[in-house]
Amino acid sequence: MERLRYIVRLSVAAVIACLSLVSCNKDRRHRGEDYDKVMIMYSAGFNSLSSYLREDIEDLKKGYLPSRNSKNALVLISKLPENNDYWTKTSPYVIRMTREKVHGKYVARMDTLTSLDAGAVLADAANTRRLLEYVRDNFPSRSYGMVLSSHATGWLPVDYFANAGKYDGTGSAWLRRGNRESGGNGLHPYVERYHDPSLPAVKSVTQEVEVIGGRKYSHEMEIEEFVDAIPMHLDYLLFDACLMGGIEVAYACKDVADIVAFSQTEVLADGYDYTNIGHHLLERSVPDPSSVCSDFFEQYDKREGTNRSATVSMVDCSKVEDIAKVCSTLFGKYREKIRALKSSAVQGYFYDPDLHWHFDLYDIVAKAGATADELATLQAALDASILYKAATPSFFNLKLDVTSGYSMYLPSAGSPYLDDFYRTLGWNKATGLVSE
Repeated sequence: MERLRYIVRLSVAAVIACLSLVSCNKDRRHRGEDYDKVMIMYSAGFNSLSSYLREDIEDLKKGYLPSRNSKNALVLISKLPENNDYWTKTSPYVIRMTREKVHGKYVARMDTLTSLDAGAVLADAANTRRLLEYVRDNFPSRSYGMVLSSHATGWLPVDYFANAGKYDGTGSAWLRRGNRESGGNGLHPYVERYHDPSLPAVKSVTQEVEVIGGRKYSHEMEIEEFVDAIPMHLDYLLFDACLMGGIEVAYACKDVADIVAFSQTEVLADGYDYTNIGHHLLERSVPDPSSVCSDFFEQYDKREGTNRSATVSMVDCSKVEDIAKVCSTLFGKYREKIRALKSSAVQGYFYDPDLHWHFDLYDIVAKAGATADELATLQAALDASILYKAATPSFFNLKLDVTSGYSMYLPSAGSPYLDDFYRTLGWNKATGLVSE
């Protein structure tokens, strides 16, 4: 068993600096930048994570915050409930976080810059774009980066994670009883998946709860919808959210971000180390997302029992197309064998057997019978893209024997509904994993 796969490429900061120079040549709205670096904290917490996301913001205040006259800016986009009350409508807002000296002491300052109407949904592509455009237009910069913290389910379609049985025509033991009909207008009945209370709490993209007529409904965005809503190029996009560490997500992000970091498994609700994140991404001359990833991993690797559970990888998006070219050839040759694989024989990234939608990319191809030379070619493409990766020996009760840095859909563990949706993804169009 491979106890720990842990890769840190030397001179990651230099790599990111080079990527930043490349991204500066891309078409951007602003040529005369006012800010050197802008970090966007996208905190979508109108859901069961609200208390954890509030703690994240408090931790941000304890770390590095730029002054108001700094060439760096930390901007918070968020929507949170009041007192964990979903019935009271609140607004998505944009806040600038700074540090100022008051009576000889430095204190955090939070200035609300703009907001949407009360009840406006942040987990909506149009609203997300409106707020990000505000940031772009009011904080022109040569360097933008984003940290996203919320619930997430990787590449899965909206509502599927909580209501798979509705789409596949089967029941599911872990769903609580609830109304299954569609709420209309992009809404779906909100069903909270059962989580074993003896295990630590864990964290489509950006779920949001809305109450209509006394009943809870859920808003979500799919990954490609979210990416399409980002109006500026990002030097880095860090997902502090569950199950985002898939090749499908990396491929979707490749044209909007230079660097993407994510977890193949779920993420314990404490998430990133927000006390130090401002130092790594803003205070340093060049943003250092690899240190954000290593801080995240190391805080969990030091723990014991089920709290020692974490996976993370950071990838160079410019190399993802090369992986697609290799996989296109391999999927063409081994498609039927992949389709026939028993899911129990492949490394999964789910501790709950009902959540069987994320498997290790490399292990899928290996178990399908690829030759040593073919696997070496695949490994080389994966290694070229991965700037950092790490995994604890297990996630809860799930042993992590193989961790390539990317998860992927395994069609033999899916369904016709998922196959149909998967065909719409950019990754599948490039590789043909699920054929027409």
